[in-house]
Amino acid sequence: MELQELENRLDVLLEQEVIVDHVYAVTIAAYKKVLNLLNIERLEQGEMLFTHLPLALTRIENGEKVEGPDTGMMEEVENSAIYSKAKKLLDFVEHNWGEALPQEEKDFLTLHFANLLNNNERSEVNMKIVIGGQVEKKEIDRLVKDFDDSIETVIKSDMDGAMLIKSGQADYYLGACHTGGGGALAMTIAIAGRDVCETVSMPGRKPNEQQIIQAVKDGKKAFGFTGDHAETAVPMILKALRDYG
Repeated sequence: MELQELENRLDVLLEQEVIVDHVYAVTIAAYKKVLNLLNIERLEQGEMLFTHLPLALTRIENGEKVEGPDTGMMEEVENSAIYSKAKKLLDFVEHNWGEALPQEEKDFLTLHFANLLNNNERSEVNMKIVIGGQVEKKEIDRLVKDFDDSIETVIKSDMDGAMLIKSGQADYYLGACHTGGGGALAMTIAIAGRDVCETVSMPGRKPNEQQIIQAVKDGKKAFGFTGDHAETAVPMILKALRDYG
């Protein structure tokens, strides 16, 4: 679900006077908060929550009441690992609404937020990246951690890194070389195969975001680039892996 899609839906409800401006604003703010919390750009299967939320706020605005969800369902969510984040989102909505929400509505929203988070949570997936190449290994490791400190990294020699990719013990390989991505990938090409490797940059050729995205979509696992381009290349690669991998 894209932000524009949600805005279009809310525009219709606003024009038909089903919702008021404040409901519109709180719903949009909640959508953006979820994206920010999960560090993603769009939501998967967000329609249920963002259909429920503006209607729930409208019921509250009108003084309508509902029966809460099954207590067993609530207990299951409250005992889950995702509950703290769902509660954080609920608190955000309540704060932006400006007054306490009825407990029954809060319980339903908690269930919806938990479901949405389960469908979109990526940090729980343990991505392992092996860092090889000839230069900037520690810098690449720092750049990966700065992007997402939940990513597991290991620094290895080119040969060991290539073996981890070939055996499936690492998900992706990043490596830099002064002479270009090809040099950083030489061992991985020889051991894991050229079809899993992508040269991201070379001297005189900067990283291209669309090329990287396409490489990820094509199933590439190893990415090489010039050492001077690490600060640009690493975030581009990680963003593509997060969004399209």
